[in-house]
Amino acid sequence: MADKNSSEGLGCLILAGILGAIVYGGYSGIDSAGWIPHREDSTITAQANWFVGESKECYSYPLDVQEAKAMNRSVGDAIYKINCDGGPEHKVTITFYGKIEQPKNAWASWNCARREDSFVCKQIGAEAVQKTQQQGGSNAGDYPRADDWRDLCNNSSHVMTLSEVREYAKKKGISPNDAGTAVGQAGCGIVADR
Repeated sequence: MADKNSSEGLGCLILAGILGAIVYGGYSGIDSAGWIPHREDSTITAQANWFVGESKECYSYPLDVQEAKAMNRSVGDAIYKINCDGGPEHKVTITFYGKIEQPKNAWASWNCARREDSFVCKQIGAEAVQKTQQQGGSNAGDYPRADDWRDLCNNSSHVMTLSEVREYAKKKGISPNDAGTAVGQAGCGIVADR
């Protein structure tokens, strides 16, 4: 009798494990598809003329190991800062639709809309980290001087395209995240490729 109960208990445990794996995989899949909202306090760059209801294409750069450790955040955190335009940084609550942690991506693109008292950002794309960057990491904190960036984005709109940022980061041997930070320090914005 005890053997029958043990085998039934083991069968239930195995079934529960299989169901748990299916539920977790399903959650991960629908989260990646952007169907699950995440309300988080984050930093977003926003010009004063960004009016309620307006949408902009924005970018974020998931944290690498060194950056995450220095900021006490998760590796791959893709929502700690959203770069939308050359405006000042604002710490606000943002509702995100997309993956929060993206350690395999170099950047993520978002369609962000301003609401009366918050922002809503839906992920619309991402680019995987290149193998050399995954293996070598970045030179965290080794930003180019802000003057270098001002020279690069010294145009009437004071913005750089994502391709220009990546190319300059590659030339300087730094991560795209470090490049995005340096662009922000120089007071320049990042926009989608034209």
